[in-house]
Amino acid sequence: MEKEKRVLKATKSEEEKKFGRLKRSIIMGYALIVMIGAAAISFVCIHLSQKAFQKEVGDLVSELSIQMSINLDSYLENMENFNTLVFSEKTNYTYDATNNNLDEYTALETEKAIKNSLYSLCIMDNYVDYFIVYSNEHTVGKYSNGTRDLFGGKIYENAKEYASNPRTQDGWFTGFQGDYKRIYYVKRVNENALLVTSIYTSELSSNFEHAGNFPEMKIRVTDSDDTILYSATKEEIGTKLQADLLTIMDGKENANFISDEYLIAVTTGMNDWHVICTLPSSALGKEMQRIAMATITIAILAVVVCILFSVLFVMKMTNPMQNIVEDLDKKASIDALTGIYNKKTFEEKVAKRIASLQDGKLIFILFDVDNFKGVNDNLGHAYGDKVLSDVGKIMRAKFREKDVLGRLGGDEFAVLLHLSSFSEIPLEEFINERCSALCSDFRNYYTGDQKDYKISISMGVSIYGEHGADFDSLYKSADRALYGAKQAGKDTYRLYKRNDGSAEGGAKS
Repeated sequence: MEKEKRVLKATKSEEEKKFGRLKRSIIMGYALIVMIGAAAISFVCIHLSQKAFQKEVGDLVSELSIQMSINLDSYLENMENFNTLVFSEKTNYTYDATNNNLDEYTALETEKAIKNSLYSLCIMDNYVDYFIVYSNEHTVGKYSNGTRDLFGGKIYENAKEYASNPRTQDGWFTGFQGDYKRIYYVKRVNENALLVTSIYTSELSSNFEHAGNFPEMKIRVTDSDDTILYSATKEEIGTKLQADLLTIMDGKENANFISDEYLIAVTTGMNDWHVICTLPSSALGKEMQRIAMATITIAILAVVVCILFSVLFVMKMTNPMQNIVEDLDKKASIDALTGIYNKKTFEEKVAKRIASLQDGKLIFILFDVDNFKGVNDNLGHAYGDKVLSDVGKIMRAKFREKDVLGRLGGDEFAVLLHLSSFSEIPLEEFINERCSALCSDFRNYYTGDQKDYKISISMGVSIYGEHGADFDSLYKSADRALYGAKQAGKDTYRLYKRNDGSAEGGAKS
């Protein structure tokens, strides 16, 4: 009996050992399966997260490219519009220096008046040249030595072919004789005369500020032949876009590309000029590494706490990507300098408000900062940026939460207001109250080290349904009214008046 007990005891001990080994094998096997599964899931998640992040950044680069192209087009369009002021003086476009029937005294007096007119316009911007040239190569206005030397005194002969737009008889060009220091705008004044203006290519840099939080990003402007017209790297100007970028782009326009080396976005604007934003893929390395480390940490925790908490950890894994997406969405819709909507988002918000309008009136206010360029020229861009930032603060403080605020580019801003049909305030009184209050706020605003540089604004107002049925028509009407406010001496507003294309209202105080 004792022997049988010893045998049973030995057998029981052996079974316990086997059971222990089995438990350890199960635990180790289960742990191995979980680790392999977690590693596989982690690898897939890291790969997908990095791809998703890369795509989101690519979309952001594309949005920035579009915004930069809008800024550039707006800059060029503003210059074109400004140059039409030459036609505000009849003498400027009727005088012909090739007419031999004019006596010398009349010709001299006429040219003196034209010269004074051109110089009064020229000083309002950073023009290198601002003159009228006649078919006999006689010039009146600001004609720089650099341009004179470049064209060898034959500016009319060489520039006339660039006024090729059949509707407006104007055009832009650069790179003549391989010189890309200046960009020229040419507009036909009459049969024997051209208006020629130019700016330094470096002036374009003002359109490409605040391009995002990627210091490695490069912004270039190229023409239809892929010649670089603008780059922060001056040595690139006038050269062909590098071959590897051309290979990736493959001649496509208005698109974004992702390769192993670059994230590229191309947007085509006026004159078939391309704004090309390039971001090296290596610039994303730190953020991708952060995503990878977060994913691996979550995977280790998932192994420790096992399957019971796997769902929570998957949610945890997605949090970094969610933060990135939200951050990118915010950057794509909010103007970083002013804290209000950028142009693209503002247009979308206006379109939604128009589509959802059921009662009342929508009022579109367009304004810019008077003599803003003087702030940049006299005080520096830092003060200019401070003024724009303060404009955003004043707008956010002055208008209601339901009003739509946007920066359209440069120092141009817009507001969409809604006046309920139940309001007891008449429409024109409401407009006058809002515009006068905003003018007053800026009338008391000064900048500069000694707060001695006065700032004011001019506004143009249009009303939905009366002056336009969409963003573009409301903008054009308000822009014409804004022009009227400028003509009236600035620091005021004008309401668009349809019947004669002018504006009325907004007394200057």
